[in-house]
Amino acid sequence: MPLKHLGYKAVAVNVSDICAMNGIPDQITVSIAVSSKFSLEALEELFKGIKLACDHYKIDLIGGDTTSSRAGMMINIAVVGRAQKDKIAYRSGAKEYDLLVVTGDLGAAYMSLQLLER
Repeated sequence: MPLKHLGYKAVAVNVSDICAMNGIPDQITVSIAVSSKFSLEALEELFKGIKLACDHYKIDLIGGDTTSSRAGMMINIAVVGRAQKDKIAYRSGAKEYDLLVVTGDLGAAYMSLQLLER
């Protein structure tokens, strides 16, 4: 996956969690651990994707941390949002016959993994 796409997706999946609870995402922090095999240009591509997602979802990148890794890359994104207390939707509140709404392609990530493992 291109690093720009990975950066965008890393933000989007976390924003989705806030939206799923009927909240409004406001800010994110991004922490990464990265090995020396990644060039500065590669990291710039990752952060281009992160910035693109932040612009799209109208959220602010307010900080985070960068550290070294012995192998590969690890990304951690934390999203801060807001919601009216009486409007928050929890999983535990689901009841029989509730309408469940899903966006995107169900199973696409699993199918991609299957293709990569071939």
